[in-house]
Amino acid sequence: MAESQLVIPDPFQFHDDYSLGLEPITLQELKLLSLEAAIRRKKNWTTKIFDESIVAKWRIEYNSQQNETNDNSYFDYAIAECRYQAESSSGGILMSPVDGVFQADGIVPQDILGDLLESVMDLENSKFKDWHPGSNEQVLDLVHPSLYPYIYGVSRQLPKQANNKKLAWNELFGRGEIQFFQGNEHDESESKKFQWLPSEFVIDSVTGAVQIDSYINNLHPEEHESLYATLEKIFSKFVPMFEILLTRLINPIELRLKIPSDWLVDSNFRPEFRDEYWFDEDEKDDEEEENEEQTPIIIDLDLKPGAFKPPNLPKHVFSLKGKRLQVIVKLANIHLTPEKPSYPGGVWHVEGMRNERIVASGIYYYDMENITESRLSFRQKIVQNFTDRYGQDTHAGVRHFYGLENLMASNQELGYVCAEPGRLIVFPNVFQHKVEPFELVDKTRAGHRKILVFFLVNPNTSILSTERVPPQQNSWLFKEVCKIVPQIAMLPDLVKKRIQELLPMTLDEAKIFREELMKERKYYIEDSNDKIFERLFSLCEH
Repeated sequence: MAESQLVIPDPFQFHDDYSLGLEPITLQELKLLSLEAAIRRKKNWTTKIFDESIVAKWRIEYNSQQNETNDNSYFDYAIAECRYQAESSSGGILMSPVDGVFQADGIVPQDILGDLLESVMDLENSKFKDWHPGSNEQVLDLVHPSLYPYIYGVSRQLPKQANNKKLAWNELFGRGEIQFFQGNEHDESESKKFQWLPSEFVIDSVTGAVQIDSYINNLHPEEHESLYATLEKIFSKFVPMFEILLTRLINPIELRLKIPSDWLVDSNFRPEFRDEYWFDEDEKDDEEEENEEQTPIIIDLDLKPGAFKPPNLPKHVFSLKGKRLQVIVKLANIHLTPEKPSYPGGVWHVEGMRNERIVASGIYYYDMENITESRLSFRQKIVQNFTDRYGQDTHAGVRHFYGLENLMASNQELGYVCAEPGRLIVFPNVFQHKVEPFELVDKTRAGHRKILVFFLVNPNTSILSTERVPPQQNSWLFKEVCKIVPQIAMLPDLVKKRIQELLPMTLDEAKIFREELMKERKYYIEDSNDKIFERLFSLCEH
């Protein structure tokens, strides 16, 4: 099957059917994953796990924390699987402590890191610091897609070029037409006003080298030419990580511990659907008496893991080499000071809306100083109707195996990944994530955490990008006008400022649109949490 025919899951499908979600993980498997996470959080775990003396110490430590005695099935399985993951890894890319999230430490060479730190200084030292709205001047946006997004009914776009003729970024000014939203007006997951703008990233079919083929929104291609080159080199390190992640996403994920279908003493037992609104009192009493005689009894199943077996090779492998990708770029710093020593953390969310078609995110934690442990937590939305296979009203069984209660939020927390200097992580957008609070270690001096983020648009689709949208930054256009009319440079500053204000779109105007975008997306996050990720789990909702 061609890659373009393979479905890459995204969180926006959940809006099409609220009952959709991921297969829930049993309590027993969550226990196993927690043990593996503890192993993979240890420094140099890929070496230590093959040292029998160290593993023996871990075993003693593990057993001392267990209520059960003489049960090493979880420990043995975890050691075997982590050894397999260490042996089968390549390029320094490993499963993170969160199953389904991948990380790599130190794979960006020091010289490239140095180039990045030097290049972003111009953005950091700008006299017009762009503090993220509502962040209490703690989050400094260096490059952010919410500023100057594509605006339906305001921004211009060029038609797709049939002859593949490509215009340079500064040839786009003044071209194109204004178009209005043409999508589904009733789709709650799709913005009717805005779209973040990705750039075109071309991946060499042989070497995997990256070329950025259209401007990065809010990053001037000439003023920051060296940063473009650095971003190309860094993204090339993410390419194999995204390939591993996408390959995992397009193949069925086998759970380690599954509940057999005959978990009831009477596997044919299927209590009738009961709802008080469908009975009068006499009928309801008769029905309850009948079902009391057929209460399902849970078999005491032994769900302890057996011997670890390496997973089958993936049926489909997703390669990004030779592809033209669309990538949204973000650069942001969190700055803490003695006056503002703690960061409160973020909220549970996915990236973007359906407009952006984001399927995965990559984060590079490239600089950190004087902060406590910074965690990125993950959770998944679970499918609503998985209990159909067990019959109606099987509350006790679902509670026993999954820890899920009727009217609980239909999500499962998956753990967290720690931010470390030099660490790269990639994760699917089908997971929600949240930055946990952190603070200064030494409260008498400043500290920071700096990240570079790549949001990957679904490679099997194409959305409007900076290839077809003229730059909207007023300052960019003014500089191009000055090149054409150099006499403008001789005018007084006040006159030059007035000329620039006559050009679309000023920074103040862009910030007003950004406020509107952020309000819209804040509502979307709250609405999707309420209707999807925190939707109450009902054992009778079939």
